[in-house]
Amino acid sequence: IRDQISNSTTCYGLYGKTQTTEKPWQAFWEMHEPLQLSLYNIKDIVEMKAEGQKVYIVENPAVFVGLLETAAKKKVGLVCTSGQLNTSSYMILDLLEVSGTQMYYNGDFDPEGIQIADKLKQRYKNFKLWCYDEDYYMRIKGEVEIDDRLSKLNHIQSEEFKGLVERIRKEKRAGYQELLVELLKEEM
Repeated sequence: IRDQISNSTTCYGLYGKTQTTEKPWQAFWEMHEPLQLSLYNIKDIVEMKAEGQKVYIVENPAVFVGLLETAAKKKVGLVCTSGQLNTSSYMILDLLEVSGTQMYYNGDFDPEGIQIADKLKQRYKNFKLWCYDEDYYMRIKGEVEIDDRLSKLNHIQSEEFKGLVERIRKEKRAGYQELLVELLKEEM
């Protein structure tokens, strides 16, 4: 970690509390605007909750923006990891797990996206996949060949990914979550 500011995560609909005060994040909910939380912002947080006790986690910032309005209407939290999770993302999700917040994940249908999902599945008990299975993959499978990255799938631990991993090995193509935004809104 270079500093406490650079390591950050984009969020919406989260509530944070220190030992002595509540963080003034609610104004961002009311304005339906995202909030960039750095390590500095969350270092003293002892309690964190998501609006509606649900948080939807996505990899891609464009997908996050596409879901903001729906999250506001549904009164749920939203977290964008911008790819692989950093320390601030893990700290936020750890705090949400302790509060009993239900977490839902959708990411890219590629080896790296499945690795992220698998890590989250192993780490959090309040974790579910959201529009993230073999059927959704087939709806958005693209033309990008990923032969050179398929070996990353060898380390996936969760049985839940077995069918998806086999399908991706067979198809040798990635699918990107940007193509699922409308379905994600419906399923949120």
